Amino acid sequence: RDKHVTGVQTCALPIFIICVLSLSLVLLLLGCETDLEKLKSSNSCVRCYLKGVDLTGAELKGANLNWSFLEQAHLDRANLTNVNLNGARLAGASLQGTVMTGADIRKASLIKVVMNNADLRQTDLSESVLSYAQLTRVALDRANLTAVVLDHADLRRASLRGAILFQADLTGARSEDVV
Repeated sequence: RDKHVTGVQTCALPIFIICVLSLSLVLLLLGCETDLEKLKSSNSCVRCYLKGVDLTGAELKGANLNWSFLEQAHLDRANLTNVNLNGARLAGASLQGTVMTGADIRKASLIKVVMNNADLRQTDLSESVLSYAQLTRVALDRANLTAVVLDHADLRRASLRGAILFQADLTGARSEDVV
């Protein structure tokens, strides 16, 4: 009888651990809504998980999204003036027509991002990766693009007046009619 009780207790522990891990995974995957509420209430959400979130037209001026996960997010026509996206992951995100003047987007992952017609004047994008990014008609005047990776990016009709391109990688980038 003691062996049976001990066996049940031993068996229950792995089941308990599996349940806790499963619940943690569900909370992580569904955590987007909580992080979104945090962002909306405080204009700050450091290390938040906001994958695929729809913030089209959002007013996020000066928001702190440092090291946040915004892959495949929809931020078209949003106001991200002076936003902090340092170290953020925005791969596959859509930021068409978004205003991001003065933003801190250093060391960010912006692979395959769509930023056509975005205003990135005086933005710090140093050491960011924008491989295969769509940046047609984007304003990058006086932007810091030091050591930025723009390989295979589409920069047609972009404005780069006064931009710093020191050690920038433009391998295979389309740059017709760049000003």
